[in-house]
Amino acid sequence: MSPEKQSDSGKPDHLLALRGFTKSFGPVQALSDVDFEVEALCDPQRVAQIVRALLDNALTHTPSGTRIEVSTGAGLDRTAYLEVRDDGPGIKRRDLGQVFERFHTGSPGRSGLGLSIARELANRMRGRLEVRSRPGETVFQLTLPLAGGRPQPASGRAGAPAAGTRA
Repeated sequence: MSPEKQSDSGKPDHLLALRGFTKSFGPVQALSDVDFEVEALCDPQRVAQIVRALLDNALTHTPSGTRIEVSTGAGLDRTAYLEVRDDGPGIKRRDLGQVFERFHTGSPGRSGLGLSIARELANRMRGRLEVRSRPGETVFQLTLPLAGGRPQPASGRAGAPAAGTRA
């Protein structure tokens, strides 16, 4: 997610690409109240592949019209994170420990490879892909090493909050 260049609007290209990508999924909402830029040490193409897998999973396993959000931020542990959160029915407790296993699927006719591959890609970038779920909410969180140590204020304001802000 570490941008090499910026668009004409001054926003990093990867943020614009993420927002454009999420618009193609209809019910997905990319949160955009950015107070600082979060840059991660990663391969942007692999991150896009992981996001596609997470969005596909959310769209497949939730009813039509379910709210899906994509957000980014920085953790206190010098990491950048990207979350895909949905307000769907949640993952059954007995399935939660298996969602990243190859060929495990919650739907007939699916391969059960998407989340397994997504986790492997995260691991190869020295990151993590984790899930937490309860009835009414599932959150997949991709965590990657933070580039440069600290988020940089987007508007030149010093002291922008480092956690909880969503992009």
